[in-house]
Amino acid sequence: MRSLGRYVLLGTLATLAARVLGVRCRRGAAGGSQAGTCQYDLPCRQCAELPACGLARAAATRQAIRSGKP
Repeated sequence: MRSLGRYVLLGTLATLAARVLGVRCRRGAAGGSQAGTCQYDLPCRQCAELPACGLARAAATRQAIRSGKP
């Protein structure tokens, strides 16, 4: 009976963790920039989310950085 209780508890914890991670992934893990609007009020060059950001201005900033433009 104790083993059953442990497995139920473990399954519940695993389900909750999967839901939390699923919500974070849908929002964009730490920025939510894939939704079309930026949540930060700073230039793209200074943003920690720049490598994974899906916004057009972030893509332009990445291209400018690669080409060596200021």
